[in-house]
Amino acid sequence: IGDSEARIKQLYPGVATTPHKYVAGGHYLTVTGSDPANRIVFETDGSKVTTFRSGRTPEVENVEGCG
Repeated sequence: IGDSEARIKQLYPGVATTPHKYVAGGHYLTVTGSDPANRIVFETDGSKVTTFRSGRTPEVENVEGCG
């Protein structure tokens, strides 16, 4: 949390960037590793990471959570 989008993209080449559903200008940065069923999703405000989560698909990609 607090790292720049550029830093995440540097650490995880090939990260997918999509628009944030609720934060204007924000993004989801999604990292898929060697097992495509598992992902890390970083949420940003457009420049810095504000939160992140990891887990199995499709649950990890739920914007509102799974609780």
